[in-house]
Amino acid sequence: MVLGNVDRTRALAGGHSTDNVSDADITTYLGYGTSMVKGETGKDFEADTGHADYNSAVMAAEYFASSAIRDRFGDEGEVSTEHYERAMSIISKISKNLEGGATSGTTTVSGTYKSYPLNPDVTPYQSMHATSEYLGEDVIGPRA
Repeated sequence: MVLGNVDRTRALAGGHSTDNVSDADITTYLGYGTSMVKGETGKDFEADTGHADYNSAVMAAEYFASSAIRDRFGDEGEVSTEHYERAMSIISKISKNLEGGATSGTTTVSGTYKSYPLNPDVTPYQSMHATSEYLGEDVIGPRA
């Protein structure tokens, strides 16, 4: 099994006819894309189709395959390079999610919250310090 869809990859690659690029050829290129995804992320998305980043991994594999197919046909508009770079961009986002701890069926969102010294827009935290235990003579009623 490979990540990706033959028809979508054919469209991404420029819509070459089956005479020029057979479905078997595209499946081979999707195998290349799948191995790139696995090699770059260290994650086997074929075995974990329920993972939150599975669809992104499929998209990356299709872009890798499209890049290779376009390169095979002497891509004049350098679209193959754009597709390769797009695939790598998707891979970097997947890798970042995996580093953040995304697991099967979850999405992890992390922020970069900073407290006062690093974030001057935040009011510095000050604990309440009792200046003395004297409550004053103006307090009426029972004291605890």
